[in-house]
Amino acid sequence: MIAVPEDGEKTILLASNANQEWDGPSLDSLRNVVNDAASEAVLTIDFEVSREAVEVALNAAGERQLRVIADGSFGQEVRP
Repeated sequence: MIAVPEDGEKTILLASNANQEWDGPSLDSLRNVVNDAASEAVLTIDFEVSREAVEVALNAAGERQLRVIADGSFGQEVRP
């Protein structure tokens, strides 16, 4: 995860195998973050997280009509 606050000082957070650990409360949090994002927000996503997390994020962004930028390479869990 890359966090970029308003001051522009990015922080990269790493946790081994964390991309696949999406339980119900985590998916709810993901949905809430997208739902609470500013109307001009852009969802950037890659496919190295669980299929369910990708679907939750994309569905929430679609409902809000947010712009989405997706990394076209696919991880092991999400295939076209």
